[in-house]
Amino acid sequence: MFLMRKSNDPSDLEWLRTMVLEKGMLKYGLKPDHFDYNALLYCLGVHGHILEAEDLLPTMSKAGVPPNNHTYNILFGMYKRNGLIAKALQRLLEMDQPPVECYNQTLIMLVDKRMYDQAMDLFLRMPVQPDNYTYVVMLQLATKTKQAHFGKPLIGKLLNHPKFSNYELSSVLCFYTAVLMDLDTAMKLLKDNQHFADVYSITAMVGGLLQMNEPAKAVDLCQKAFGMFPQMKPNEDFYRLAIAASLNARRFDVALDNLNKLPAKFANPETIVSVLANLGAALCDSMPMDEMESLLDGYDKTKQSDHHIHRLLAWFEHPPIPIPQVAYNGFLLEISRRGRVDLAKWTFERIFGTGAIYTPNMATYSQLTVAYVIANRLEDAMAIYYVLRDRHPKQVVLDSVYFNMLIKALAQPVQVQRLSSSNTGRSMKHKERLSMSLQLFTDMRNLRLQPSPHTYTILLNACSFARDADGLLKIHQLMKMDLQLDPTTKLYNALMDGYNRTFQFEQVMFVWDKLFHDNKFDNASVSIVLDACGYHQQHGRGEAIWKILSAYSGFSLNTNNFNSYIEFICRSATGVTPLQRWLQAYKVTMLMQGHCHPDAKTLLTLDSFATKLDIDTLPEVKSCLASLERGVKT
Repeated sequence: MFLMRKSNDPSDLEWLRTMVLEKGMLKYGLKPDHFDYNALLYCLGVHGHILEAEDLLPTMSKAGVPPNNHTYNILFGMYKRNGLIAKALQRLLEMDQPPVECYNQTLIMLVDKRMYDQAMDLFLRMPVQPDNYTYVVMLQLATKTKQAHFGKPLIGKLLNHPKFSNYELSSVLCFYTAVLMDLDTAMKLLKDNQHFADVYSITAMVGGLLQMNEPAKAVDLCQKAFGMFPQMKPNEDFYRLAIAASLNARRFDVALDNLNKLPAKFANPETIVSVLANLGAALCDSMPMDEMESLLDGYDKTKQSDHHIHRLLAWFEHPPIPIPQVAYNGFLLEISRRGRVDLAKWTFERIFGTGAIYTPNMATYSQLTVAYVIANRLEDAMAIYYVLRDRHPKQVVLDSVYFNMLIKALAQPVQVQRLSSSNTGRSMKHKERLSMSLQLFTDMRNLRLQPSPHTYTILLNACSFARDADGLLKIHQLMKMDLQLDPTTKLYNALMDGYNRTFQFEQVMFVWDKLFHDNKFDNASVSIVLDACGYHQQHGRGEAIWKILSAYSGFSLNTNNFNSYIEFICRSATGVTPLQRWLQAYKVTMLMQGHCHPDAKTLLTLDSFATKLDIDTLPEVKSCLASLERGVKT
């Protein structure tokens, strides 16, 4: 029974059923007891047979073995693993005296799903005495929601409990640092309990300081902690948080020190990938491009230098721990996103060049090419691409991921410091980039690489941004001819939005009618078509669409949809005065009840149109806006 209860094998579950429910144990002169029924219950949970597991409880009662606390713990653990919050809450209502462990399991589910109000309500209504674990769960809730008034009494409960341990201490320390922002008290508490203070306690405090955006204090704590408590041994989480804190505080010297101290046993690929990616992002965000280029030019590996850029370059060339290729690619990804070509080029040459550490793969080439694109060095980017294309497929194999990354980078709005600020320059540069995107797309099809819906969506968004009506029509035609393409709702939404931005209203309606007919529309589709009706003064069509959707079974309008409808009315309502039009839009906020709630955008939309319609000074309008503002704030 003990061995079989955790088995994934259906035959083992069937054996348990036979032994417990079909009198298989009687052959050995045995009668099923709590242990046997609970073993079967656990195995049913492993196999996901929730209903059968629930039916087992009345079977136990009939057999004279009523469910005990352990039985319910197993059942609620099953609910927790499967995210069945409603079942757990209903079961608590049905039980005469639920054990505290069942409440703990349910509270964890609610907190994990961010259902904080329901968790608070359940905690306050518990008919049983909470235990330490209950207080820890609720203190974690208070930390996540930053509710000092709720968390303080819980700290008292935990500190005064005779079974207070390092687990509870970690939660308390995190609350003190992240919510109360009282590092001094947290440190005193740590010293007072240093007999069982461990690395988890320090890690909790570091995490709390990072939550309250105090990376400098987190760095200071990391540097002092092991002097105060020499018996502590840092673990992988500590190094990860310590490096993250030093990067956030722009203490690159400390980050590199911690990186050098990182034991090989903690240097798993996931940790190194994360560290190098964060390091690349922090370096680029903290240093102007010209300064970084100057430091790269001045690097000499034969000379000692204390500058963190030079230390990083030296570390790259002679890493003290094994660095997987995916980690270097992650570093390249972050610096390429920021257009740092020189650092990307240096990394590529030293790590992936001839006779270097690794042979570049398509991910490596992708990051390098994208770096040149984002830096607007388009000729260099295309030169790399042409070399790769000429080597395809013997030396390298171009794939859809490479084309998607390059097309997406080219399709992005131009936002680089060195680019001319003139609108004409930006427009010409964007048209050039769009032309290159379409050329890459053509090459992709010629290489018989199937474009994904995401590829088409990227191109449509680029045409939409450039207001390129011909480009939109061309891509739409290619979509129609692509027999292997299975268009997604997101793709159709991008097409609708593009047609709306290029003033092709009938095409918007053509796409909307197809989405509606195929029942593939979503909330974004609704907002786009309402925006189009408003901008093109198609009041009748917009009202007809809204009327149908309001009564449409199985579809829920959200706040963005109501906001789009409000804007549609303000733009397109005819035959009424400006005040009547605005009041008609304002009444939509009343219709939102039962669906969703007005938000800041609702208020901003009505406020801005009151100004545009020159009615913002009217007492009636002021009163409505004030009432709406109070509702949004609450």
